[in-house]
Amino acid sequence: MAEREDRHAGRTRALETINRKLKSVRAPLEDVIEELLADGRHVSVLEIGFGWGPVLIELAWRFRSKPVSFAGINLERKPPVERSEDLAAVAEALEIVPLEDIDGFPWPEVHFYDATTLHFAEESLDFVYSAVTIRFIRDKAGLLEEVARVLRPGGRAVLHIGERNWEYPAGPATEPTLLTSHPSRFVLHHDLDLVPLDEYLAWAAGDRFTIRVPRARRCVIDMMKHSSGTLDLGLELDEERTIRMRDFPHPDRPQGSNGARSAYAISAERAAAFAASR
Repeated sequence: MAEREDRHAGRTRALETINRKLKSVRAPLEDVIEELLADGRHVSVLEIGFGWGPVLIELAWRFRSKPVSFAGINLERKPPVERSEDLAAVAEALEIVPLEDIDGFPWPEVHFYDATTLHFAEESLDFVYSAVTIRFIRDKAGLLEEVARVLRPGGRAVLHIGERNWEYPAGPATEPTLLTSHPSRFVLHHDLDLVPLDEYLAWAAGDRFTIRVPRARRCVIDMMKHSSGTLDLGLELDEERTIRMRDFPHPDRPQGSNGARSAYAISAERAAAFAASR
C-alpha cells in the first residue's frame, strides 16, 4: 500500500485541497451538490481536469446513496487511469473507498479530450467545477461559454482560473504588448484600455446567468444559470497578446508559473454598451 501511495503522491488533490482553492465562493463542493439535491432531482456533476480522480471518487463515495452521477474529463490519460474502472486502483491506494466496497462500486465516467468543446448535450449538467486546470487552457472565454451551454437552468459552475495578481488595474494599459504587468491569466481590453474582468463578466451574463468573480487572492468564477439559452461574452481571443506564462517577461511573474495568459479584445460596440451600463 505504501508503494502505491508514493506513486500517486504529488499528482493527486484531495477534496479538502480543492475546497481551499475555491473557498472564495463560500460553498464547498459537497454543499453545492446538497443544495442541488434539495430541488428533488437527479444531479449530474462534471469535473474538468480530474487528474487521477481522487476528488471525483471522494464525492462519489460521499453521495453513493443519493441520486447523483459523476463524470470527469482530462486532456490526456494519466496512467493508471485510462477508463472508469481504473479509478478503483486510486481509491484503494488512497484508501478513499473501503476494500470490501471496491468491487461493484459505480465509478464516475472518465473522458479524455480538450475541454473547450464539451461532449455533453445542451443543458445536461447541474454542476461543473474545476481547479488548477483552466490556467492551462488558451481560450478561457470559450470554455466558459461551453460550460454555460451544458448547464441546466438552476445549475452552477465553480471554475478556478489562477492565483495572485489577477485583479489588474482597469484603465489605460501600462505596456502596449503585455497590457499590464500583473500576471493575470484572463485579461480583457478595448484598444489599449483595460476592462475589469469581474465587472465585465457580470454585465455580459445578462438576465440568463449570474457570474461573480469574488475579490480574493485566487481568481474563481462562480456562475449560475437561471433560464435556458447560451452565453455570448462577445470576446475575441487576442492571439498576439495571449502567451505562455513562462514567457511572461516581468519580474512579478511567480516562480514556476505555467499555463497560459489569455488576452481578449472587446469590440467598440460592446465596450460602449458596457461603459454606458456602469
